[in-house]
Amino acid sequence: MYGDGKAMDPVVAVAGALEGLGALNRWLATAGADGGGVDAGVLTVLAEGVGSIDAAVAAARVRLIDRAEDVGVAAAEGAVSTAAWLAQTMRLTSGHARREVRTAVVMAGLDGVLDALTAGQISRAHAQGLVAAAERHQADQEAAERARRAAEDEARREREEADRRAQAEAASLAEKARLAAAAAARERALAERAAREAAEREARAAAERAARRDELLGRATAGESPDQVRDAAKAARAADPDAMEASAAAQVQRRSHRDWIDDELQMGCYAGRMPLADYEMFKAAMQAARHPDHPDTPEAERRSHEQVEADAFADLIAAAVKAGDLGTVKGVKPHVTVTAPVDTLLGGDQAGRGQFGSWLSAETVRRLGCDAGLVRAIVDAAGQVLDIGRETRRWTTAQYRAAEVTFGGCAFPIADGAACGRPIGWTDLHHIIWWRHGGRTDQANGVPLCRRHHTAIHHDGWTLTYDFDTVTVTIERTRHGRHIRRTVCFTPQQTPSTDPMTAVPPDRTGRDGRRPPDRPDRSDRQTARPAARARPHPEPTRLPL
Repeated sequence: MYGDGKAMDPVVAVAGALEGLGALNRWLATAGADGGGVDAGVLTVLAEGVGSIDAAVAAARVRLIDRAEDVGVAAAEGAVSTAAWLAQTMRLTSGHARREVRTAVVMAGLDGVLDALTAGQISRAHAQGLVAAAERHQADQEAAERARRAAEDEARREREEADRRAQAEAASLAEKARLAAAAAARERALAERAAREAAEREARAAAERAARRDELLGRATAGESPDQVRDAAKAARAADPDAMEASAAAQVQRRSHRDWIDDELQMGCYAGRMPLADYEMFKAAMQAARHPDHPDTPEAERRSHEQVEADAFADLIAAAVKAGDLGTVKGVKPHVTVTAPVDTLLGGDQAGRGQFGSWLSAETVRRLGCDAGLVRAIVDAAGQVLDIGRETRRWTTAQYRAAEVTFGGCAFPIADGAACGRPIGWTDLHHIIWWRHGGRTDQANGVPLCRRHHTAIHHDGWTLTYDFDTVTVTIERTRHGRHIRRTVCFTPQQTPSTDPMTAVPPDRTGRDGRRPPDRPDRSDRQTARPAARARPHPEPTRLPL
């Protein structure tokens, strides 16, 4: 009812609210434009008011969805579900609409939460945290109930099997009938007891849910932040051994992974859920793989946090494949297989095809080919394979060890005198003189580059050169009229590394004791990691797998 006793028209109320918010937006858009400034106190009051409006709108949305469910508005409007009707009416994605409906169903059953939300005593974030806590508690109890039912079903099957054996061994029909009657009476008694116990458990569970909800709601209305309320909910859950065991079982059942190619962006996508124990292991591996940008990295070349995380995840996968510890597929160790014409490796523009159907650009094929084995396949005009040659061109383990001793890690100069330094286990050896131009798979023609900087060399216009005699790596690029040149000299006048994991230099002499003529003698150089790449917390030089 309005103040004058007239019934409220909800459509008029919504129109009035929109008019008021429109006026507020117009004022905020022009406030201070005349140079007079805006009073901070006014903005604080507005922030509090907008927060209360947001909470009230969230409460109205919940009640709206609840009423729509009650009256069956989806069927009346020709929608397949309330979520579909909501997505169409409010211009939401289908996933967002489903979440809104699920939240409304849960929140409608939480006494006091909607009233507190409408009154502005709690925020929408508070309400979402309370809903999440209620859903987790409910899921834990349902998982525990499923486990109990499974145990009861197994016990019942065992009893039925014992009864069948006893009846089969009975000597007379009368004895069989007596045993069957006794078994039936026992099962009825057990069923009645199980029903009573289930009702008692449900009553206790409902009381626990109500007590936990009231406690969290009290914290929220007392002024605790949404994060504090969520932490309190997690702590209460962790203090319940039964809930934790039920949660662990439920997590295993909910685990999932999905990957797909986004046809619009032409990028691989992945999404997954894992038990928390696996998540802890995943985070530990990501921490080992994460490689923040060097402090001297130019601003234009710095990565966002999301890009750092994505690179770490890709490095983890590459490291697992490179380590060689994964199981075989049809007798072959997991690896990336790309099919491309030899003309692509020699500088052509034809794309390559991955074994899972992805088309890769010619330059990407050449980047992958820098540190890959090549297999020759001769085909006829119809595409039939006539001959398969043996693998060639792969860098050897000894060459990797020599590169680790010489460079310590990724040798890409991120500034004059400072190299990236990503540990050798995360790098590929790059052909300085590209293989398609006649470059040899030789120590004097190989520089280790991490996946990120190897990609930069092939795709971002950088030219990399390496002076084998002075152990100097240089990169250059001209873009938008600006020329950039950076150099790192891996000099011998540095303190040798005391890292016990540093590899021993391989013996470069031939079998006759003489050094190959095409490789200058560098035995007088002490191998060390460049000081320019020193970090307060050095990373391991082996793969963290």
